[in-house]
Amino acid sequence: MLSKNFLISFDAKVKNLMRKGPLTQEEILEKLTKKNITFYGRTRNEISKTLAEIENVLDKILSICYKPKFITDTRETMLRSEQSPSISVEHFQKTLRDSSLWKQKGNEMSPEYLHSSENNDTIITYENKFIVLLTRYIAVYIKSIYKLYFQSNSSLYYYYRVNELTYGYSSTIRDLENNIDNLSEFLFKSKTTATLNVDELFDSVLNKLKRIQATNFYIEVAKEKINLPIIQTNILIHEPLYNYCYKYYKNNIELYSSSFDMDLLYFNYVTYRVLRYWLDQNINLGKKFILDFKDDRLYIKDLKIRQSGFDISINTINNLLRVEVNKDNISTKYNLIPVIDVVNENKSLEEINIYLALTNQSNNFDNVCLVSYYKNIDNNHELDTLFKSFVISFKNPKKELYHCPICGSPNIKFENDIVECGNCHSQFVSYKRYRKNYTWIKKIGTNLKK
Repeated sequence: MLSKNFLISFDAKVKNLMRKGPLTQEEILEKLTKKNITFYGRTRNEISKTLAEIENVLDKILSICYKPKFITDTRETMLRSEQSPSISVEHFQKTLRDSSLWKQKGNEMSPEYLHSSENNDTIITYENKFIVLLTRYIAVYIKSIYKLYFQSNSSLYYYYRVNELTYGYSSTIRDLENNIDNLSEFLFKSKTTATLNVDELFDSVLNKLKRIQATNFYIEVAKEKINLPIIQTNILIHEPLYNYCYKYYKNNIELYSSSFDMDLLYFNYVTYRVLRYWLDQNINLGKKFILDFKDDRLYIKDLKIRQSGFDISINTINNLLRVEVNKDNISTKYNLIPVIDVVNENKSLEEINIYLALTNQSNNFDNVCLVSYYKNIDNNHELDTLFKSFVISFKNPKKELYHCPICGSPNIKFENDIVECGNCHSQFVSYKRYRKNYTWIKKIGTNLKK
């Protein structure tokens, strides 16, 4: 659908430029950066077009809900003779042959019960189960795109990347007070016609989804299961409403669901964004650096950077980017994990996991860096902040630590050249540069005891 369309197109362009094999830094600069490979692919006009298509499909589904195709189910039954207004020849013959139904009344034999049949109309059909399946797919998709679109809306949570507002001398509220003019413009900027159009379409689509899910049709048919893949039937081919929905499913859901791995496509996109970040810094990436595809996965090998006196290396390992930051033979490793959405975070004392995410349904901004391809989300700044956070150092004239600079706990221990906090597990290293003493935040820990 919308997101996969862009990622598939992006992936194909990069693969096409790399079809002759691995690339060095010089070849990347020549082929990738000089070519018009756009890594911001979603605009409000494109979202508006996609929502309009979905709204048309939902209109057809609503019409089906109110007047669905049904099948007539005929079942054999037994009726008391006085309750049967008429009887077919077949049922009369069955009744004649069944002596248990007959009783003597005076001098005559008459049937007490008759063989009969009853017809029941049911909406539990293969085609109707398909309609419910399509509705579910659309509901999941709308939820994901809604989250992605509105996460860039003007809000304090998004501006500060926190899900709570704090108080104190250096708190978010204090910063808000000191930055009131810029924040006023950010929070209450006028919406364009395109933005208002998208907002209205979202409201319309969500309302129609609710109406569909509240119908007796949806409630009854949703109880039944349907097996994939979807098979063509006469109704799906020849009935206009059903056929419209079936064509949309084939072109927008089944095609991408069966042929492409969304997680892999996004992984390749994030890898390229990370690479472009460092290329834009005009830094030599190392003599052994190469970029290649392996099992359809874009991978980086031996990317080495020198920044602010630190040695940084980046390599692709399975489904993550491993970043190692080294200072005077003391290193910290970070796992950059591209994910479509952050639902649950895996926190560990041994490894530092940082999620490079398209969306963040967890609403927990700890160790989450948003990497989106929506034009209205300027996340180059997020990658810049992320990599600069790996080498944060403070001037420390006394070259000594008496408490943890992160959580303030005096529970610190010294092991070789590393100082570790026993409370939040942050780590620090002291070093000298240009005859001045610095303390490097080797690792910002997490208080797992809470």
